[in-house]
Amino acid sequence: MSAIVAQVEGRQVRLTSLTKTMYPAVGMTKSQVIDYYATVGPAIVRQTCGRPVTRIRFPLGVGSQSFFEKNAPEGIPDWIPEMLVNSIHYPVFDEVAAVVWSAQNNALELHTPQWRQPGAVDRLVVDLDPGPGAGLTQCCEVALLVQDYLAADGMHGQPVTSGSKGMQVYVPFPEPMDPGAVLNYARSMAGDLTAKHPKHVVATMTKSKRERRVFIDWSQNNPAKTTITPYSLRGKHLPFAATPVTWDEVRSGLDEQFLYSETMARLQQYGDLMQM
Repeated sequence: MSAIVAQVEGRQVRLTSLTKTMYPAVGMTKSQVIDYYATVGPAIVRQTCGRPVTRIRFPLGVGSQSFFEKNAPEGIPDWIPEMLVNSIHYPVFDEVAAVVWSAQNNALELHTPQWRQPGAVDRLVVDLDPGPGAGLTQCCEVALLVQDYLAADGMHGQPVTSGSKGMQVYVPFPEPMDPGAVLNYARSMAGDLTAKHPKHVVATMTKSKRERRVFIDWSQNNPAKTTITPYSLRGKHLPFAATPVTWDEVRSGLDEQFLYSETMARLQQYGDLMQM
């Protein structure tokens, strides 16, 4: 098996199987996945820094068996720190080299919680999941309702397309908050918006009530849960990526998720929109 040793910001990362196809539908190889993560690595690290990272690994590429991995695997480089939470040794990606190492290990998706220290949440996430008959465009409409709700409380969110079906709005806190208080606020927001806009919003997971509506999944603020990390790839049929967008784009309405190449181009055009 041929291998190369890449130099990534002073770290050495051994890369193998670079010609392996990770996204068969478009022929995207492991080398291209690694190049993507090396390119967006600085923006990714601003999100993963200090946070425990859960990965979804695809050893044989999309369409084959995948698995969630929480524990740091055997043989992880000693320069990647670990965080012990509930007997799980999570890796923490504080360097671009760690993100590249993760891609080398066939981790297409990176998921993180809304905290860096257990018991201290540093951001709120409003997860918007379209039901049958709804899509990203409807999520944009609900995201605007969310932003108005937040603005009334003196807060401002950053929208991010999920790379799957919907989108998230992330709201940074000036200082860490109690997880229970954040969860209750998210629950109240979802309930209030459902009451005011029952034809567009739903706050319950019941599938029969989600037709043509957007589900505000307030439970994603439970500290035990994670969301897709902004700029992460998704292990879908096509190589979509979770992509920060502007509020002007949300107001104009989006109808498609962004491919990884578009996400890289947008990062160059707009810079990192995730100022948190």
